[in-house]
Amino acid sequence: MSFWNPFRRSDHHKEAEQADEIKVVVKWNKDRFNIPVPKPSETPLSTLVATLSAQTGLSADKIKLIYNGGVMKNMSLPLAGYGLKDGSMIVLVGSNDPPASGVMGAVREQQVKKKKEEIPTTEDGLVEFLAGKRKFVEEMKPELDTFEKDCQTYLSASQAGAEAQSSASVPTWQKLQQAHARITEILLQHLLKLDGIEIQSSMSRARAERKEAVRVVQREMDSADAVWAKVRDQKS
Repeated sequence: MSFWNPFRRSDHHKEAEQADEIKVVVKWNKDRFNIPVPKPSETPLSTLVATLSAQTGLSADKIKLIYNGGVMKNMSLPLAGYGLKDGSMIVLVGSNDPPASGVMGAVREQQVKKKKEEIPTTEDGLVEFLAGKRKFVEEMKPELDTFEKDCQTYLSASQAGAEAQSSASVPTWQKLQQAHARITEILLQHLLKLDGIEIQSSMSRARAERKEAVRVVQREMDSADAVWAKVRDQKS
């Protein structure tokens, strides 16, 4: 699929700058975009966001990019400053849903406020709160294990042939797709929530707890993505 991409250069300069180029993979829902980035030490995040806005149709201000468990926020920071390297995967989260208006909008806003979690302000409170977030993801392990087992069953049946694939014990591709989408959405929302919590630099225990929670979420996301990629490749 071709699209406007400000990272593309003329062939005249491509050869000379080849050593300075990396390619990153941006995952958005079911889509993946392989984007070349020339001179990552000079190319700012804003350029990548502009490219993705043109490709996806999302407004630039609605795009959030997550790499290595953290939200990429500084638009002027060169991409190399985020630790990106050749083959790095970035997750895109974004929506162009318009804000609700009128009476229904006010009602929805109040509902959101009611549901909004209260973030503790003390370090002990934050540590307990963040430990709860991590525990929630750890308690998803049986669901994640089932998903990976179902993917392996599907892969084995695919290799055995059509007869094995039609067995009632073999999950369908659509079922696996829905399960992966649900798991990914839950984990991404957790990453965003963890990133949005403000922790003072002096609260070392709370910062360490958040780092561990992010590591757990990222680990499970990577695991689910890896086995799903095998299923997707098998179908194609």
